[in-house]
Amino acid sequence: YGRKIYEKAHTRVESWDGEIIVTTFVRFFETLFTNKRSEMRRLHRLINSIVILDEVQNIPVKYWEVIEESLKFLATHWDVKFILMTATKPEFLPRAKELTEPKKRYFFSKTSRTTLKIEPEEVVYKDVEKWLLPKIDGVKNFMVVLNTIKSAQKIYEAVKEKIEHKLFYLSASLIPKHREERIKKIREELILGKKIGLIATQVVEAGVDLDFDVVIRDLAPFDSIIQAAGRCKRNSLNDMGKVFLIKLIDEEKQYLLSNYIYDSVLIEITKELIFKHRKLEEKVYLSLVKEYFKRVKQRKAQEKELINNLKALTYSEISNFSLIGEKTFQVPIFVEYDKDAKDIVSMLSQLERISNKKYEERMLKRNLFKEIKPHIWAYVVNVPANLVVQLGFGSTQLPYLKSILYLSQNYYEFDRVYSKETGFIREVDHKSVFL
Repeated sequence: YGRKIYEKAHTRVESWDGEIIVTTFVRFFETLFTNKRSEMRRLHRLINSIVILDEVQNIPVKYWEVIEESLKFLATHWDVKFILMTATKPEFLPRAKELTEPKKRYFFSKTSRTTLKIEPEEVVYKDVEKWLLPKIDGVKNFMVVLNTIKSAQKIYEAVKEKIEHKLFYLSASLIPKHREERIKKIREELILGKKIGLIATQVVEAGVDLDFDVVIRDLAPFDSIIQAAGRCKRNSLNDMGKVFLIKLIDEEKQYLLSNYIYDSVLIEITKELIFKHRKLEEKVYLSLVKEYFKRVKQRKAQEKELINNLKALTYSEISNFSLIGEKTFQVPIFVEYDKDAKDIVSMLSQLERISNKKYEERMLKRNLFKEIKPHIWAYVVNVPANLVVQLGFGSTQLPYLKSILYLSQNYYEFDRVYSKETGFIREVDHKSVFL
């Protein structure tokens, strides 16, 4: 009986059969831009609906035009109402009504919680005595936002023994379960007024409600800088928060760390826009964000082929749409960190042993897997493929789910490969055990 209820609920979730649906950007837009039956069966649910899109600045620039055309079509022909939420509005849908007008500019002019201090000199990221320690001396709490997981892990290790603050680390190298626990703990420490610090990557820039007195941000596109600044003095007007923008480089290659992650055009526009200043107050952020996105739209090419295929209904030609761009090939790894993870592996192993010969057996396996599936992702982290190869367990696959690799607790260097503090390592120390 319980399984029948689950099956019914699962079908309703997959088909968006409900009054309120919570989903992702990827699922929403793939529903629009596909002819796959499993995806498009949800499409009719959008008619007469209200769609709230949060953090719309994360939509890749090249898709602005096609998404703008799609939203206009749905609004005009299907009577869909869209509410777009963002602190840094991109340059699309210019005729959309802003609910914050006409008070937006007034509040920005009157409310100035942060000052952005811009340091134009390039500095080696490992030289924390030069660019980091002086800025946090005597402050109650601080956050550092870095562009790469590798640099964040190294800075965390370099700083934690040199400061009085209780130091935390947060990035996508941690499995989701540990990220959630970490955010909850940081928030509790901040509420209690503890002296803490956070070394993080971009995972804190949107949707994470944390508030620090000092924020230090490595060079990034301007909208990302403003998102990071939004984690400084967000709940206080008593005194001015300090946000520092710095340019960190790789010591070996003399290469800006921002170039490993971001589009070079976005970085160049950011430099042109703000590096002629040494200090910016929060009241000018609004106008600068608008100018930034204006220049981005002028200089970044749009995905015309996707628009043409949609208009011609040639969905079979749509193969390159992806909201999540990766510069390095990543593979998912299940980290068997605790007893719950071990139990999941055990259940998947049992599932794998069930026969596939009869229809009833195949349905049983499918339904059992649907019950296990939501718990699996709490232990999955994406890792660069070349790193997995160097570590030497790339051939170990999760039972039943062969597309996911498996880091077992029995792996001889488990504690060095994955740490609850800093997550999955991003640099292999070439010792003889790996030869």
